[in-house]
Amino acid sequence: MIYDNNNVMATTRGKIGDIYIRQFKNGKMYGSAMPRKRGPLKPGGADQVSASEFARASAVVKEWLKEPAVKAKYLAFVKAGKFQNSHAAAMTDYRRKAQIMDISFRNFNGEWSWVKVKIDKKDFPVREVHVTLVDEEGTIIESGLADANYYYHPKTNIEHPEKCAAKVRVVDTDYAVLEAVLKFSASLS
Repeated sequence: MIYDNNNVMATTRGKIGDIYIRQFKNGKMYGSAMPRKRGPLKPGGADQVSASEFARASAVVKEWLKEPAVKAKYLAFVKAGKFQNSHAAAMTDYRRKAQIMDISFRNFNGEWSWVKVKIDKKDFPVREVHVTLVDEEGTIIESGLADANYYYHPKTNIEHPEKCAAKVRVVDTDYAVLEAVLKFSASLS
């Protein structure tokens, strides 16, 4: 411990040679060896994968934003105050993966009214939602794209909808594909 009655040391702080002088809140001053320097941290395997995914996403987003219509779509998020710039909005859209939360249908007097797919992607739409209706043997009855609200309206009148299933294929912005199957039952009608 260095005492404060030494006028030269009373105001000294920092490095003197190989000694580091510091003062604590209680007013006492101490001299100690300099802290050892750490070497640069080497990223692990997961860090390298994350960095390469981020670099790939950034390159894709830069290509997207070259199109004025796409850039305008993401600028709408900026104007709404959700993001600071269009690049951040596009990166979030690209990296946030869609999830199929629910598939439901409406059976009205033995006829299908609609098949609804609930997708969670927080503020961002997916590229497309493809619905395929199959019977109990797996034969395709009909298929098509859902509308912008993820509703699919069947064109075929199906005699026993409770014996059918809907296969849903969701294509996300980076062309990642999610698939789910809902088997209908009479209790869902």
